[in-house]
Amino acid sequence: MQIPEPFRRLLNLENISDKYRNTIINYILEILSALNFHLNKFPLDGILKSAVSHLIGKGKLIRPLLSLLISRGLGVENERSLRLAVAIEFGHTASLIHDDIIDRSDFRRGTVSVHKQYGEELAILAGDALILMSNYIASELSGEIIREILHAGIKMCMGESLELENQSINIDDYLDIVYFKTASYFEHIARVSAMLAGIDRKSLQIFGEFGKELGYAFQFRDDVLDIIGDKSILGKPVNHDVNKPNLVRILCKENNINIDEALKIANQMISQKIDNAIKILEQLPLNNEAKNILKYLLISLKSREI
Repeated sequence: MQIPEPFRRLLNLENISDKYRNTIINYILEILSALNFHLNKFPLDGILKSAVSHLIGKGKLIRPLLSLLISRGLGVENERSLRLAVAIEFGHTASLIHDDIIDRSDFRRGTVSVHKQYGEELAILAGDALILMSNYIASELSGEIIREILHAGIKMCMGESLELENQSINIDDYLDIVYFKTASYFEHIARVSAMLAGIDRKSLQIFGEFGKELGYAFQFRDDVLDIIGDKSILGKPVNHDVNKPNLVRILCKENNINIDEALKIANQMISQKIDNAIKILEQLPLNNEAKNILKYLLISLKSREI
């Protein structure tokens, strides 16, 4: 089984020690195997199964990896941690399918988007199926786990709605949208992964803060890449919709500065969020391996090309 190219580009694995590189690669291979296993558990056939499977295993897999690092770093046994990672990735992939329909995006994860390949009707069904599959898998863990995942999904819908109704926005509006669309999902991933280990509620809040800061940094970097990224590396269009909220464009407009100056400020904002996340990471009751890999992952976000 091959490691997806987007994942290789995301983490630049050559710059990490052999020990941690092998751990990361093994985790990714476990995730890919589990994704395929759970896909085949459900009674899907023909074109619907093709549509549902179209994007699975082709992305950066950062969300299921984050979940796995936290849950395993807290001592959760392998099968339960993988089940949660799969539920998270299925739910995230569903949101991408639906986002691409809304945004009229032709490409995703280096391939044709689901609605362009199979039509909008089937793409909607594929996204719906992935949401139901995600919830089914999560229901095998606990009611509390599935409630946390559903809460995350509701926030993502709120973020999409805010984006649709606010075409001309300021930096505060933008940060609200980023929280609901991206940062809150990372927040809930960190919380639900710690919840799987039976962590107390006070500690869960700290895990959530860690995930939220990571999520902000991730989205800020996405916005930078939408300006300076390489389409052939990103696997999706850049500057696709100049009317969509983008940190760099908003900084240009609000501060009356050029793109280069806005990019400098955006990169400072990314660094600040990553520094915040690293400080919180030091407080988390994870084992040293998980902490060190998560710290490397955070530092890698500053310069990621995908």
